[in-house]
Amino acid sequence: MKAVMMERTVSKVTCGVTSVSHRGVHHRVARSSMGIEKSLMNGVRQGRMVSMQAKKAPELPPVVSPTQGEPEWYALVARAEFFFNDVQNEALAEQLRELKRYYEENGREQDFFFVCEPEWLDKFPEAKSVKRPAVALVSTDKEWMVFMKLRLDRVLNLDLGNMSIDAATKSTAKVPEFEPQEWNAPYTPYAKGWWEVFMR
Repeated sequence: MKAVMMERTVSKVTCGVTSVSHRGVHHRVARSSMGIEKSLMNGVRQGRMVSMQAKKAPELPPVVSPTQGEPEWYALVARAEFFFNDVQNEALAEQLRELKRYYEENGREQDFFFVCEPEWLDKFPEAKSVKRPAVALVSTDKEWMVFMKLRLDRVLNLDLGNMSIDAATKSTAKVPEFEPQEWNAPYTPYAKGWWEVFMR
């Protein structure tokens, strides 16, 4: 008789008979399954966290001082008007100002400058393709210069080699006067001469 009752109980649970006792058992099984699933998910998450912690963050290249010795310099060269009087580059001023402010807040030497008609320019045959007067954005930060090349696009990329900051930033001419460009933006353009703070 007991065996028959056990069979009926099992059949009720197996066949999903909607009795109170059956629902209670069914819910307990479901909750248990959810608990196992949560435990597995937590285990996976913890494993991922341990894996992420185990991986070392990529090391940033060391900061190169532009004033010590003769570091390697990089340059992006274009026509002066492209840098200073092209409406397509109007965001450049703000970007450089933000970078300069970041350097000052973190006690880092400024390592990027504008150079008008650099003395070293004619040493590079490929520079003949640049319209004059030319301006170069120079820096010792190679990674940043790669980013700026992608952003500015229409510039000549040069590896200047090792030289002093005086040699890298020596200008042979002044920034020329520009004809005013048509300005359609809803805000006023940057004042003339905004680039002077980035020149030595």
